[in-house]
This record gives sequence, C-alpha cells and structure tokens, in this order.
Amino acid sequence: MLRQLTAPRSAARKGGVVGVDIAPTGLRLAKMAHGADGPRLLGCREVPFGPKMGPDSPDFPAFLGRQLNEFLQGDKGLELWSLASSAQAELLHVNIPRVPPSRVSDTVYWTAQKERPFDPAQFVMDYEIQGDVDDKGIAKRRALVYLVPAAEVARVTALFASAGHRLAGLTISPLALQTIFRRNWTPGADRPCANVFIGRNWSRIDIFTGGELVLSRGVNTGLSSLADALAEGYNERLRLRAEAAARPAPPAPSGPLAPESAMELDLDLEILPEQDRPAGTPTLELELEPAPAMPLPEPAAPPARMDAETARQVLSARLLGGEPDPALPGAELDEAEVVELAGSAVHRLGRQLDRTFHHFSELHGGAVVEHMLFSGVVSSSQALLDALARDLGIPAELLDPLASDACRVGAAGLPGARADRLALNLVTGLALSDSTDTPNLLHTYKAKDRALQVVRQGNAVYAVFLALVLALAGVWFWQDGVARGKRAELGQLRGRIAAFQPVVDQNLLLNLAGDLGRKRLRLKDLSRRYEGLALFNELSALLPESVLLRNVSVELPGPAAAQAKAPAAKGAPAPAQAGFVVLDGQVAGDPEMYDARLAAFLIRLEGSPLFEGAVIHERQVLRPAAGGEVLRFVVHVRVRKEGAA
Repeated sequence: MLRQLTAPRSAARKGGVVGVDIAPTGLRLAKMAHGADGPRLLGCREVPFGPKMGPDSPDFPAFLGRQLNEFLQGDKGLELWSLASSAQAELLHVNIPRVPPSRVSDTVYWTAQKERPFDPAQFVMDYEIQGDVDDKGIAKRRALVYLVPAAEVARVTALFASAGHRLAGLTISPLALQTIFRRNWTPGADRPCANVFIGRNWSRIDIFTGGELVLSRGVNTGLSSLADALAEGYNERLRLRAEAAARPAPPAPSGPLAPESAMELDLDLEILPEQDRPAGTPTLELELEPAPAMPLPEPAAPPARMDAETARQVLSARLLGGEPDPALPGAELDEAEVVELAGSAVHRLGRQLDRTFHHFSELHGGAVVEHMLFSGVVSSSQALLDALARDLGIPAELLDPLASDACRVGAAGLPGARADRLALNLVTGLALSDSTDTPNLLHTYKAKDRALQVVRQGNAVYAVFLALVLALAGVWFWQDGVARGKRAELGQLRGRIAAFQPVVDQNLLLNLAGDLGRKRLRLKDLSRRYEGLALFNELSALLPESVLLRNVSVELPGPAAAQAKAPAAKGAPAPAQAGFVVLDGQVAGDPEMYDARLAAFLIRLEGSPLFEGAVIHERQVLRPAAGGEVLRFVVHVRVRKEGAA
C-alpha cells in the first residue's frame, strides 16, 4: 500500500501510439491502439524515398509532415515515438549497492561515470533498474545505463518540430526491441534468447532474458561484409576455372583414328595356320581410312569479374527471393550458392556470435542462449539462417512480431511478404512503447525523480489531510457520544423534576432562597463570634518551642464598623474588613539563633490560611533578672479575610 502511494501514477492513455522510423531508404510508420485488452495494430506503412529525397535533404521536414498528417488523419490524441541513431549510443550495465530510493539516481550516475567517464553536457543519460544481483557475495542492484549524444536528441526533436509535430518519446533501437520482448509479442521471450540484426555495414547482437536487455554488442560484419565475401569467392571460382581451362590437354593416342572417331568391333575369330585351313574358307579383310580432322572450337571470352556493388545487388536479390539482372556477373547463382560463396563472412559472423554468447554465459552464472532471432531484411533468407544455426548449434528463427493473426485484424497496409514485415520490426517496437516499459530520452531519470518528488509531496499532503479528517471524525464521534450522554442525563433530571413533590415553582424557589440567606447570616454571626478563639488556636499551633508569647492583642472590626465603611453605590458588594493581631513575645535559647527562629515563626504565620502581612514593629535583646538573654519582639499580623484587599 505504501509503495502504491509513493509510486508515480501514470495517466490513462486515451488514444494510441504512432511509431516513426526514419530508415536510410524510406519512412516507416505503425499505429497501435493501447486499451485494456492490450496493444492492437491499427495500420502500418512504408514510404520509400525518391531519388532526391532523404533524411538529410532540405525538403525532408515538409515531406515528413505531409506523411504524418496523412497517416494520423487528424487524430490529435496519438503519441509520436521515434528513434535516435544508436551508432554513437552506448549501453552499459552497472551494479550499485542497495541504497534508499532517494539516492539511487546519484549512485547510478557516479557508478556509470566511474565505469565510462562522460561529459553530462554532451550526453543524455538515462537508466532503469533490472533487478537484484549477487556481486561476489554482496547483494546489489543491476542497472542498465545508456548514453546518447545530446546533439542527436536535439536534432531529431528539431526535425519533428520543423515538420509540425511534437515527439512524446525518443529511444534507441535495442530498447525498442526490448519493448517487443516485454510485451510478449514474440515467442520464447521468457527464455534467454539473442536477437541479431544484420544491417548494411554492421550487425548488432542483443541478448534478452525475461524481457530485459542484458547484453548488447555491435560487430563489423554486415551486408557489406557479406557482399565483399561473395565477390571474393565468386572471383576466386572464376580464377580456378580459368586456370583449369588454360592447362594443356593430354596427348591423343597414336594411330590414324582419333579417339572420338574410333570404332570398336567385337569379333570372335579363330585364327588357324594356312596349312590347316579347309579349302573354300572365306577371308575377311578390313580396309580403314583416317577420319577427316574436326575443327577446334573458338576460345570463349573470360567471364566478367564481380565487384562489390554487383555482389551487393546479387546478394540482396537472392537472399530476398528475387531475381537479379541477368546481365550482372553472378546472376546465375542460386541462394544456396550465394551463401556458400559468402561463407567466410558468414562464418566470421558465427564466430562473433559464439564469443558474445560465451561472454554472456560468463557474466550470468553459466546461463545459455537457447535460441536466436534474426531481424533485418537479408535475415529472411532461410539458407543464411541454416548456415548460422549449423555453425553455432542453436535454433535460428526470424523476429517477426507482425506475423501473428492478431496483427492482421484491422491492420491496414500490413505487408504479406516476410522480408517486408521484417523491415517494420523497429517501428512496431516504437508503436508498442509507453513511458512505463520503454526508456524515453525526452523523459529521463531527472524528470522522473522530479515527478516522483511531486507525487510524494502530494501523497504526504493527502496523508496529512486524511489523518486530520480521521482525527476530526474521531473528535466528532467522541463529542456526539458526550452529547448523547448529556442528553440522557438531562432526560433523567427532567424525569426527576417531573416526579418531585411538591412541584417546583417560583414561590418554592423564593422560599428556599430566603432560608438559605438566613442560614448564611447565622453562619457569619457564628464565625464572627468565634473568630478570636480560632485565631488563638491557630497561633498556638504555629508557635515554635523556642518562642514564647507574653501578650496577644486581637482587634477585629464589628458589624457597625463594616456598615459605616460600606460603599455608597447601590448594589455594589461591601468589601470585607481585615482585623489585626499584635504579638508581644520573646525568643530564648542561643543568641545566634534568635533571628533564624524569629524568621521561621514569621514564615509559619505567612503560610497560615488565617494570617498575612506579618510586620515586625519592635525588636530588642533583654537581660532578665534571672540571668541570660532573650530577644523581645512585637509583631503586627493582619487577619486574612475572604474578599479583603
């Protein structure tokens, strides 16, 4: 529950996502509807560039704007996602210690700076946590960090702005493919598998485990390498054939007949001596004439050699199941022969794949890549896939997320040819993207941390408000319970009043008030009468052993004096009049303790509820006739009265 409160809330998507892949040869578009039942392909399109059109041409922003407007059809609720060039992007995995969530970003940043120093002003950095790992017995967290030049991000953003559209997301190709695996749009995404993209001048190897990109590596073997190997193999075959044709022919057998024109006769003859021959035996005589000389054929012109451009055309045509120009050298080759002649590059790619798989196994505790997926146009050749599968001993399939029947429902422009569908893999990953599953270069960890901080602050305010509401609700229920109790008590009192006899009325209350006044007067009279006795009793209780009283005088105001000093204002209460007590006594004992004992006595008087304001009027040391010394004192003490000033 706490994690749900502190996690950022993603806004519900009303429309869908349009992926835009600006390839070297054309513009590729795909549209996905994101609903409760998952993403659904609505349409796709590939628009090839003309001879004068390309991503670097000055008219390209206008071309891009027209194509997007036509594809969007005025729908403003769609998000646009595109690709930044991954040629200069870098991917690295770092292990960080387990730290509080507020320190994860700083820890990832400084760990990445240690692994691969970079200038934060020149690169856009983002990361995502991929789970927990055991790093030499220490529990850590694994993070995928990717760096993209800030200039490339600004270039793509400005390109779409010039086309009149705003990008909602920008990522790189390995992370777009990761979205396909996370969405389970390819079989076997939960097992370790490798996706191999064979491009023009290079190839990229991405290894996924459980939908997470765990290893990415680029190699220099691509379509150009295959074309170079094909040209080299084809020209080597021509050279060998030319050398074989230039060798001298073996000498012909001696005799008048050439080997080609000789006649073979199978005769069963019995040769007898002439003396033993019977008379009349027929004689067989053969007369052979030499055959006329056959004209030798004219030597054929040597076949043309294959250059790199011709090899690329033949390779692309054969691997894509097409027919090359018959006039091109190598046009007579079939698909299997093309793969065989380009075998050196194919085997080199296989060795690079094998080394990458071994490196992955070492990093991940012996995990093994179970199958390979290939993407890229030339990967549609089954002969090429079979050759790589034989080299590595791992099944090879095509990454073709658009091949399922679910994609064909309602999808406009979905190509039927496998090679054409493979070209839409990246744009499919873009159309499947959202800010939850796909890292976004336009919304990096810094923006996510700020959004998370805002969400946490909002949640904190919400929690305080909720606690305050609960506290106020508790107070309300408590006060309601108290009010119910008071109402019940009031009802009981009303019942008692109703049952009281005699019935309470004004006259009864006046009589009771009069009786109470008379009782108070009697009590006041008794208090005045016995006030002196009470004062003497209090003095005897407060008197220390070392202090003796010789004389006590009490002066109390009488009723007449109180009336004489009453205020003139009508209705104002008369102030209480205070009396005085004069104490004449002596302190005996040690002379050095006289003052301390007298002060203790005065403190006792001040602490009494009957006396206040003790004042020493006389103090002297006397020597009585009996001998010794005493301290004689006269103290005036005011009698404390309720209401006295």
